[in-house]
Amino acid sequence: MVELELDKRAVKTIEKALETLKEDRVRRVCQAASKRAATTARKAGTQALRNIYAIKGVSVVKSGVSINKLNNGTEMRIKGGYTSAQKYFKIKSLKRKGVFVSIKKGTETKVPNGFVSASGIFMKRQGKDRYPLKGIYGPALPQMFGNETVMNAMQKEGMEMYEKRLYHELERALGGN
Repeated sequence: MVELELDKRAVKTIEKALETLKEDRVRRVCQAASKRAATTARKAGTQALRNIYAIKGVSVVKSGVSINKLNNGTEMRIKGGYTSAQKYFKIKSLKRKGVFVSIKKGTETKVPNGFVSASGIFMKRQGKDRYPLKGIYGPALPQMFGNETVMNAMQKEGMEMYEKRLYHELERALGGN
């Protein structure tokens, strides 16, 4: 969970400015600032995630993160199941050596009982027997976003943007430029 907190000096300055505004306008100011902070946090999280994990494209990451308005702020939800290793991560097959997958950057792991089917799909056997077959998957998107480095990047960037945008939105609401 990413939480944003303002320092005490900022809170006092903001409280004085908010006293002159109507309640509905204050809510809209906070909503606008928090939405911008959420999109900035998503971007920072995506960048940090791609620095750690060997994900092929950014589209899978962005599609799993939704940003929704609430009455007094913004909510960011990260959803998704396990990601197909063939579709989203670096995976290769070396003859006589097996199938190798790279989930995190700089690491490559051999998939036990892994092979490439006749149709070109990477699979693995669950045991010594021929069947059952299973696909090869990487971690779920919420699990990757749960990485401490990713969370810290989201927290830092989101908080900086929230403070910046809150001042900007307040200035607009009070009639400044």
